[in-house]
Formats: sequence, C-alpha cells, structure tokens
Amino acid sequence: MLLKHQKQGLELAQRHSRWAFFWDTGTGKTLLGLSIVKQKLLKTLIVAPKILLTDAWLTDAQQFYPTLSQNIVNWHTIKNKYDKKKTVTDANILLINYESLLSNKWILTDVDWEMLILDESQKIKNPKSSITKLILKNAIDIPYIYLLSGTPAPNTEMEYYPQIRLLMPDKIDKSWFKFRQQWFRPTDRYGWKWKLKDREKFLGLLQQCSSVVKKDDVLDLKGQFYRDIHYSFTQTEAKHYKDMLKKMLIEIDDNEISASQAITKLMKLRQITSGFIYNDNGKPVILGDSKFKALQQMLEILGNEQSIIWIQYDYEAEQLSQLPNSAVITGKVSDKERQRTLSEFRHGNIQYLIAHPKTIGHGVTLTNVTKAIYYSLSYSYEEFKQSQDRIYRYGQDKAVIYYILKNENKKIIDNVIFFALQNKETMLNYYLDALRNSV
Repeated sequence: MLLKHQKQGLELAQRHSRWAFFWDTGTGKTLLGLSIVKQKLLKTLIVAPKILLTDAWLTDAQQFYPTLSQNIVNWHTIKNKYDKKKTVTDANILLINYESLLSNKWILTDVDWEMLILDESQKIKNPKSSITKLILKNAIDIPYIYLLSGTPAPNTEMEYYPQIRLLMPDKIDKSWFKFRQQWFRPTDRYGWKWKLKDREKFLGLLQQCSSVVKKDDVLDLKGQFYRDIHYSFTQTEAKHYKDMLKKMLIEIDDNEISASQAITKLMKLRQITSGFIYNDNGKPVILGDSKFKALQQMLEILGNEQSIIWIQYDYEAEQLSQLPNSAVITGKVSDKERQRTLSEFRHGNIQYLIAHPKTIGHGVTLTNVTKAIYYSLSYSYEEFKQSQDRIYRYGQDKAVIYYILKNENKKIIDNVIFFALQNKETMLNYYLDALRNSV
C-alpha cells in the first residue's frame, strides 16, 4: 500500500519522536500521517485546515485503514455541544482545524495528548500569531510531534523557526529574537529585511529534524488522481438553493417543457453553488462566497504550484480574476490575447490560469502543470475529458491531480453532475430524478 518514499518516512517516524516531513503536495503526506498513527497507537491530536479534515484525513482513513477510522473523532461533527469535553477527553484520535483549536484552548491545556500531528504546519510559521503562541506554549512537552507541509516557509527562512522550535526545543532558543540574531543579519539600517548568515549551516540544522520529498524525485508516483474539496453553503446560499429547487421541480412537473428549458432551469442551481445567480437582465446577484473561500484555502495549501482552474460562468471568471498572478481565458478573449496568455502560462509567468474548457480545447498542451481545479462542472463528459487531456497527455511524466469543489451535501447538484460524469451518464432524466430525491 505504501510507496517507497512513504515507507522511508514511516521508518524515520519509528526512529525519531519528533520529525518534519516537508513533502510536496501530492506525495502522500496524509497517508504517511495515518500510518504513523497506526504505528504508534497513541492518544493523538491531528490539527489541519478544515477543508482537509474530511476530504483528506477521514477519506484516506476509511479507504486505507478502516479499523483505525472508527477511532477518529472529528471535532466539527460532535453533535452534543454539552458533551464535547468528555468526547474529546475520551477520544483516541481527534481531528480539528487550527481556528477551532485556538477557540478551544482547553483541548491543548486540559487533555493529555501523547502525539501531535500538524498538517500544513506553515500555519504556525509566524511566531507572533496567536495559534503559534498557543501551540508552542502548550504542545512543547507532547512526547511525539510530527509536522507535514509542502511549503513550510513560503516567504523567508525565518518562518522555519516555530516549527523547528517545536521539534528541537533543546537546540532552538526559546527567544525568537535570539534565534534571529544567531542565524540572520539585517540587510538594511532599519532591520526590516534579514538574510541568512550561513545557508549551509542552516540547512544542516533543518536536516536534523526534517526530510524533503519533491514530486520530481518520486518515480513511483504516476497517473491521474481525484481529490474532493468540500465547502458548506452560507445560510443565504442554502435558502436560495432550496427555494430554487422546489420552484424548478414544480414548474417541470406541472408543465410540458423541452430538454433545453429544463437545462436552463438547472443552470440556476449550478449558479447558486458558486454563490450567485443571474437575474432576468443577465446581471449577477451575489449570494455568498463559500466556494470561493474554499478555493482560496486550497490554493494556500498548494503554495507556489501552477494550476488550471476550470469555470463555467463569466461571473466566476470575474470573481477568480482577483487571485494574485492569475489570467483569464473566456470566449470574450481574442485569439491573439489567448495565445499570449497560454505562452506566458507555459513559461511559468502566470500561476493561475482561469478558463472555460471550451476556450482551451483540442490540441492545446499544458504539461507544465500537474494540478487542475474544477471550480464548477458542465454536463458534458466530452468537455470534462477534454479539459483533463490538456495536462494529462504525451509529455506529462508526473502524477496529475484533479481537485473537484463540491458541496458537503451530496444531494446538491454539483455532486450529482460529478457522479454522472464519472459514470458517463448523459440523460437529463438522471439529473431530474436525483434532484427530486433530494427535496
């Protein structure tokens, strides 16, 4: 089950009670973390971004370690709020996100954890942040600590400090200012910018508590993989979706309408999943941003990786264009501008390419990237397959990951569409029957 580099990581965890796995996204950090939990069988606290709790940790646990998954408690699904403390105290393995841990400090101060795993440990990169202070103060004495991150220090080497302080408290000074003075020197008269004094020596320090795995070095990772990214409706979005669904089904069931008319009505539901709806004048009415926030969290985890983000609507293009270092290709873009944008993207000058699949169709090769994010989906299997073929084609020698943004409610239309695409289901009646059953 474990690939070669994951087995080597598990051996490192067996030899070291504290270690950081600074591995690229897509190299299997979550499965390694679960394997460490299974190896140690200790009372374990796992802290991760909320979007990864279910979509990565629980999903992988159920697939690879079903027995272990039965012992995992997800903080966000504990229903009895009055019994939370007892549930957490009794839990063998607790999953929680950073924000909830900060709001419930007693989870660190009052529970005797034997092992701590921090997923996306760059969340504690800032020594002045509240979550970093909380963890450094209250988790430093936990016997076993493991960190997972593909981008542990995205801005400066100084961001390694809280992470390695947690791993090597006897070697790393408790004072952040003394650490900075020891390893860095100011490059301006005001002390705003700092530079490493001795890079080789600093790398030697990191090697005492961490290992690095790059995708390019992992020869046994190939093929195509799907990863669900779930989001929750805001109350406003949920109400609009429910009202629109009921209205649509009444209209369909009470009237003789064509397939094209039914498709048009289904589009309204798809729009609401992206937090807007077009009014009768074709103007977008904003309902919420739950999906966009989930996308932002996902991109933060991916770090500096280039990605294609597939969309369906002009409003989505407008909304996503606010992402830094991004470019948009829609039907409104001229051929000349389209070619220029594709060239810039291939050369790494653009990080996020936002496009409708029809605008980048047959013959376009974008094997410079290995990540595609489906912000929204169309009904067409051919369109879905063609969009994948832009990056998974001749010349691609790395693993490709497709991230699918879905509502956490499996009956919402984006989940229905994805299921149909996977099964090459194209009948309109399939969508209508599935939605009727969701009311």
